[in-house]
Amino acid sequence: MQTSRKARVVALLGHDIQHRGTLATLVESGVDVVGVCFSDERTGGLPIRYIRRSIFKRGTFKVLSQIVARMVYKLRNRKRDAKLKAEIFERHRIESVLSDASFEEMHCIGFGAPEVLDFVAGLSPDILVVHTGSWVPKTMREIESVKYVVGGHPGLTPHYRGAHSPFWAIYNGHPEEIGWTAFLVDSGVDTGPVVAQGRIRPEPGDTYMALSWRGMTCIAKAQAEAIRVFEETGRIQSVPHGRIPANSEYLVPTLGEQLAFWFRGSGVR
Repeated sequence: MQTSRKARVVALLGHDIQHRGTLATLVESGVDVVGVCFSDERTGGLPIRYIRRSIFKRGTFKVLSQIVARMVYKLRNRKRDAKLKAEIFERHRIESVLSDASFEEMHCIGFGAPEVLDFVAGLSPDILVVHTGSWVPKTMREIESVKYVVGGHPGLTPHYRGAHSPFWAIYNGHPEEIGWTAFLVDSGVDTGPVVAQGRIRPEPGDTYMALSWRGMTCIAKAQAEAIRVFEETGRIQSVPHGRIPANSEYLVPTLGEQLAFWFRGSGVR
């Protein structure tokens, strides 16, 4: 079945340049983005809600170790990451593309509030594109007009899901498993049917954060291509996972895991 019009797309995004980069890629690819919701759940620039949930689930000691690990990582890699991020996401180009685009815009704290659902439903989207750390609830995914919810993860699912997949692929001795996945969002964590996947080879001087960012740029292009195919055929082809492996959802590294990663000398910082 061929669609008779451009697909109406609403993007559910985070608040940083990588999320705006995804939006710019969609716009540059000719996607009809009719609306965008930018979610920021931080308090004073800190993910307080996430930290509280993590303490409840995993205990104070582990979460403190994860926080210290993140601080140590930033002390070592802040300047390098800033340089790499600026190269991967060219802010001037991104903002130039978006300044010429026209779409409805909303800023929110999570995607479950009635006013957010009403905003999205009122735009009658055919497809939701997701690039955010905020959870996309069932009530959003099941808006009547929505036919597909297309997300992504900078890791090869189903074996690497959750946080910092490039880190864990290298940590586990499988750098060949660094990659990205575009998928149809379901109720799980990065468990949806695969739309497209690809691998990424580390470049000299890469950090594991930069590997994730490179994956995000590939995901955005795959999402745009999936929308193009939908407009031609009325469908987005996907392949469901036969099973989700146990222990395939990874967490933020602890201090011990972070130090072990560096001591192994993989070449990725």
